[in-house]
Amino acid sequence: HMPTLDSTHQIVKNVVQIIQNRIKDPANNPPLKIAVFGGSVTIGRACYMEKGMQNKQCAWPTRFKLLINQFLGMDVVEVYNLGIGGTNSDTATRMVDYWMYPDELKQEGPDVIINSYSTNGK
Repeated sequence: HMPTLDSTHQIVKNVVQIIQNRIKDPANNPPLKIAVFGGSVTIGRACYMEKGMQNKQCAWPTRFKLLINQFLGMDVVEVYNLGIGGTNSDTATRMVDYWMYPDELKQEGPDVIINSYSTNGK
């Protein structure tokens, strides 16, 4: 569905409200939950691995989470890397449609979904 200006504005307001609540009272407000769908770039295929780091830990979604949380000085967001190499947005659509989330997201789902599929040309 194409979002309208009003619906987009409300979504942004909801995200800001979750973040503000987390900053004001972290004990009683969970972090903003961001699910990132994508292919091999998202999952971190062949990204540089430091000692003890798995691919997902050095992929951009984890680095994005670290950047935001370090900037704000606390854990404000939790980012779930749901990338699967060799897939396209049809895979992500099915995962969302059939509520195929990790256990941490199964109850309520993510607050934000980022579609991060690359365009691969031949």
